[in-house]
Amino acid sequence: MALTPAQMGAQFQKAFEAFNNGDLTKAENINRKLLKLAPNHPDLTYLAGIIAHSRKQVDRAEGLFRKSLSANPNNPGALSGLGYVLRDRGQYDEALVQLQRATQFAGKDPAIWNGIGITLHDIGQSRKGAEILNGVIRDNPRFGPAFENLGRLYVSTGDLQRAKATLESGLDVDPASVDMRKQLLIVKHQIGTDEDVITPFKELAAQNPSNSAILGGLVLLLIDEGLLDEALKFADQALRIDKNNFSALAQKLKILSALGKSEEGARTRERLIRYSKPVSDAVQHQEDWRYARAEAYENLKNYDAAFEEYTKANILIRDRNIKSGKGYNAEIFENVKSQIASHHTAFQDRLEELSRIEMLQDYDQQAIFVMGMPRSGTTLLEQILAAHPNVGGAGELTWVGDYAERLSTPDKTWVDAIFKLKPDELRKMGQDYLLTAPARVHGKPWMVDKMPENFWQLGLILSIFPNAKIIHSKRNPMDTCLSLYFQQFSNVILYSANLDDLARHYRLYHEMMDIWSDIYGSRIFQNQYEELTGDFEAGCRSLLDHVGLEWDDAVLRFNKSGNQVKTASKFQVRQKVYKTSVEKWRRYEAQLMPLYEQIKDLT
Repeated sequence: MALTPAQMGAQFQKAFEAFNNGDLTKAENINRKLLKLAPNHPDLTYLAGIIAHSRKQVDRAEGLFRKSLSANPNNPGALSGLGYVLRDRGQYDEALVQLQRATQFAGKDPAIWNGIGITLHDIGQSRKGAEILNGVIRDNPRFGPAFENLGRLYVSTGDLQRAKATLESGLDVDPASVDMRKQLLIVKHQIGTDEDVITPFKELAAQNPSNSAILGGLVLLLIDEGLLDEALKFADQALRIDKNNFSALAQKLKILSALGKSEEGARTRERLIRYSKPVSDAVQHQEDWRYARAEAYENLKNYDAAFEEYTKANILIRDRNIKSGKGYNAEIFENVKSQIASHHTAFQDRLEELSRIEMLQDYDQQAIFVMGMPRSGTTLLEQILAAHPNVGGAGELTWVGDYAERLSTPDKTWVDAIFKLKPDELRKMGQDYLLTAPARVHGKPWMVDKMPENFWQLGLILSIFPNAKIIHSKRNPMDTCLSLYFQQFSNVILYSANLDDLARHYRLYHEMMDIWSDIYGSRIFQNQYEELTGDFEAGCRSLLDHVGLEWDDAVLRFNKSGNQVKTASKFQVRQKVYKTSVEKWRRYEAQLMPLYEQIKDLT
């Protein structure tokens, strides 16, 4: 039955209203009928595209947006939609082109500028992206999605306090936003506030029982808290929504392994390998899927298949990082190392001088810094120390690295600046640092910061805290590099997705720690992971002796302490000390030979 243009327009508005109200099925049904009457209409194909995109059907959405643009190349909605699809694919530069083209025809449409802001962050221009998103909020203070994206940007750059404030403001604007409520609870958990986040997260899941993203976030929080049985229950709930949800299957497999439920684990592993599928063909989902399959194959002891899946995932991640302008650049670290080496004697003299200044000795809390390569045992050391009644575990604080960046200029690193700072300035820096610690460590005489790559700023740390205790976590180089290569770090650890980059960065780390050890000598406690796990009590006693803590048997039961763990080691530290990861690289010796040849002199 033919419709008049006015009737077509009225039906289209109905479909769009249904879409805006979250009723995708109704919107799709109305729009499908209209498409039968006008299959090439640019507005109808555009609406079909955003419905497909909302269903995570990236290929279909891209085709529909391009079809809309072939009929009307200046359709800002289709240009914007195509930009968002290309962003999903990791094609950030092309996404930016389409989004910027859309602004030519839609002016200051906040949805388009929202996309531009977060895409600039994707390509490594986080500051500019934040400026644009803040501008969107300033001009459109009731536009919730900009708050959500700005909050996510601050999370990914490690600025959790700003993320929290932004998301809280966003919820004032749009209190019904499920995504912002979820993200805010996760941020509060990461900050480590005393506030209960598990209960409201469960309430959010109960209100949205079919939202797998909420269930997945709740599962991760429960794992962080060591509540594995509850985590398993919610993972199963996610699988009832979609039995082949690879993310839920992967989390369930990890939980079952930690709980020692081998038979159910075997069934879950089989489902993960045979039946799981990516949520969509977006790059991030492809990466997640590859990692999930790799872990399943490794659990099955099919090491060749596991390595192949890990490699495919890492290729996707490295390509995405390079496309976004965030590829690994070893020259930056070479420059820092060279500057530190050239100030060898100055660092020694500076520590001797500052150690005599009283205002740098009487902080309200004493600091312990655990550092080394990621995946070298830093989490285990933190958990041992934090099990002591006088020590609070702060996790991985970004303050030291952030402040080093603030002291740096385009031509000089923090090294030159630190020697010009006066004791009262250093004291103020130390007080600011202690204030960034999560609430759970307040009131403890000692706190431990386990940010692994703080080793690049050790001279800065000992200038602010001359009495700080420094623990260097060491592990077999090949096991460390393998663990990094197998861990999904996304764009946080840029060198972990390529064996050549891993070899180069490991060598830089090794050389840097040799320099610091020559400068500071016995001030650095050298902890060898294999020795600690080989004779655990003896290793713990040596560790506490170095810090100056009295012995407490609680450190031997660190896995029962209930301390929060938010890093990749969350499952391991819920278990007793184990030695199965020692010499694990031998399972993959053939595939790792190119890496071995580059660092064999360090093994």
